[in-house]
Parts: sequence; structure tokens; C-alpha cells
Amino acid sequence: MAAGVTGNIQFHLGDGFAALPSGLSFDLIVANPPYIPSAEIDALAPEVRDYDPRPALDGGADGLDFFRRLAAEGARHLRPAGRLMTEIGDGQAEQIDEIFVRHKWVVEKVEADYSGRPRVFVACPKRV
Repeated sequence: MAAGVTGNIQFHLGDGFAALPSGLSFDLIVANPPYIPSAEIDALAPEVRDYDPRPALDGGADGLDFFRRLAAEGARHLRPAGRLMTEIGDGQAEQIDEIFVRHKWVVEKVEADYSGRPRVFVACPKRV
């Protein structure tokens, strides 16, 4: 493996956090989840629609299914100063913010992409 990280990376294949051994925690969780609403997938550009696997695109009816799971399950997999960073779809920042706040996360920022659209969501669990 490149960049001198051999021995520092572990891969766990599975559905979300279910593949992780019990008690495993991280300083950072980075995700590029599916966030396209199911009904909009057929209207995507052919280079996306025809080549990306559908599960990598399909975020459920409103595109937010995976974010609900991240908000509900992610905190228990982060160390005390841990952060979650995830790509979000255009126009989803406010709804995703609400989902995470409802699950007791602190939304630190939403970074824009090069075109100025909100694209990277950063949050940490609220610690009591």
C-alpha cells in the first residue's frame, strides 16, 4: 500500500457500521454515501447513471436514508474528540443539519465545493 500506511488501515466489508467489530472506534469517519433520491436516478447524466452501481447512488425516497443511519449510529464509533465528515448532495445541507441535531450532534460546518455549493458536512457528537 502506498503512502506508508501499511499496517495502519483495516478494511471491513459490510453494510454501514454492522461490519465493525464491537467497541471499534475512530478519530474520523469519512463517508461518501448515496444521496440521490431514488426517483431522480434515471435522470442523472449517463456517465453517472450507467456506470456507478445503483446502491452507490440511491439514497432512498428523499436521498437522506444513509444520513439518518450515520446520525443514529455514528457517535458510538467515534472517540471523544472524533469527527464525521461526509459529502452531501446539492440542496440537502439544511435537512441533514436537522437530522444530525435531532440525534444530538454538533454541526461544525458545511464546506462549499469549487462551484460554491454546500458539499462537505462536518459534525461531532454532543458530549455530555
